[in-house]
Formats: sequence, C-alpha cells, structure tokens
Amino acid sequence: MKNLLQTVRTLIVGTIIGIVAMIPGLSGAVLAVCLGVYERLIADLADLRHKLKEDFRFILLIVVGILVGTFIVSFGLDYVLENYEAIAYLFFTGLIIGQLPSLLKQTDRTKPVTKTNILALAIGLGIMVVMGILIVLEDPQQAVFEHNLAAYICMIGIGFVFAISHLIPGISGTTIMAVLGVLTVLTSAIKDLDFAFLLPICFGLLLGVLVFAKIVHRSIVNHRNTTYSLVIGLTIGSIGVMLLYVYPEIGGWEDIALGILFFFVGILVSVGLSKLGKEPFPESA
Repeated sequence: MKNLLQTVRTLIVGTIIGIVAMIPGLSGAVLAVCLGVYERLIADLADLRHKLKEDFRFILLIVVGILVGTFIVSFGLDYVLENYEAIAYLFFTGLIIGQLPSLLKQTDRTKPVTKTNILALAIGLGIMVVMGILIVLEDPQQAVFEHNLAAYICMIGIGFVFAISHLIPGISGTTIMAVLGVLTVLTSAIKDLDFAFLLPICFGLLLGVLVFAKIVHRSIVNHRNTTYSLVIGLTIGSIGVMLLYVYPEIGGWEDIALGILFFFVGILVSVGLSKLGKEPFPESA
C-alpha cells in the first residue's frame, strides 16, 4: 500500500509540474524545486546512462506525469486564457509569489551573501526585464510551418530550446515559445497528435535535456547559492512578466475583484504544493 501511495504521489507531482510548465510566465522547474524533486531529477538526467536503471520508476512516473499535465493544458489553456485571461494570470502571479519562500530555503544559509550572489540575482532580474520588453514588442502573428525538411529541422530546434528553458528554474519555456512565435505550433502539434512535428520536437527535447542537465547539475553542486540567487532573480522578475499579461485584459471591477480573490488562492495553492514537497521521496524503487 505504501508503494502504491508513493507511486500515485510521484505521478501527481509530475502531472502538476507538466501543467504549470505549459502556462505562460510560470516555471515548472521552480515548482519541481518546491515539490522536492528537482535536484534528484536533474542528477538523474545528468547521468542518465547509470541512473536510468537505478531510479527507473521515479524517472518514468515523473515523465509520464509531465506528459499527462502537458496534454491537459494543451486542451484547456486556450479556453481559459481566451475567456478569463486577467483572472487566470493573477492566479498564476499568486502561484509564483507562493513559491518564493521555498526557493529561499534551497540556499545554504550558513554561508554569507557574496557579491557574486547579488550579481546572479541582478542578472536573473535583468533577463526577465528583457523578456518583458520582448513580450511588449511581440508580433502577434504566429509562425506557420509546412510539413517539409526545413520545418522538421526547426522542430528539433524548438524542442532543444524548450528543454533548456524548462531545466532552468524561473524561466518559463512557454513564454519563450510565445515570444518566438511558435507556441501555437507546439500546442497544436500536441493537441492534433501531429507526429511528423512531435517526433523531431521530442528528439530536440531529449538532446537539450542530455546536454544541459549536466551543466545545471554541476552548477547546483559547485555553486549552490549563486545558482539559486539567479533562480530567485528570475522568479521575482517573472512576477512583472505576469502583470504585463494582466494589465491589458482588466475589463472592470468584476475582473479586479475576482482577480484579487484568485491571486490569494494562487498563493495558498502554491504554499500547499510546497508543503507536499517537504515529505522526502524514496531514493529509489
């Protein structure tokens, strides 16, 4: 029974991460940190040849959960954002704010704050300022791809960028896809099960994970506080990015009232999810 409960819990955690990772402005990697699975998953991906057998069930359940969450959002996100955009983004903003205490706890507080930590925090904020500028200047026209060799090569690139952006806590891969004008291409391929596009995207995704997971893992092991200072800067900056989505869509006092309500609901949900991550996962199965 205990193993069954752990299996269900791990699958649910992966699904939640998959859902959050597909929401513009939110980082599934930050939530993975708060849920207590990020560093273990990154360590597994950084040494996949050895860890795949050793930690197979954990990796499989997280990956399956992420895929389930991705499919759920791909079918429902468009409707929510089309009809309740301001309220939804205020809810997402609450989710981000609720994650900050958990991120702060990831740092080694026995060590003093250094200039390098502060610089990393500032760089994280700066990256999100640039992201906000790109969103403001974004061309609303989305890229359109035909089914040909050039498009398939582009799909590999999309998968590679998507992987890297999702491995860095604080950066929303979906927002990057939106800025690049390829978000609808990605979500449509998922919804329509367009394997001609999905297969090269998955290849690029796998390539990005294998290449970048090692870099992230070494950064956490060797420069923990600096790495998490960067993550905290990215996360704080993403609050501003969220508000850029909210402001143009406020329709009146009803939107404001419901938005404030769901903002606090988002904080409570995020704090609740963070508490879920306090219980350690079994090391292997």
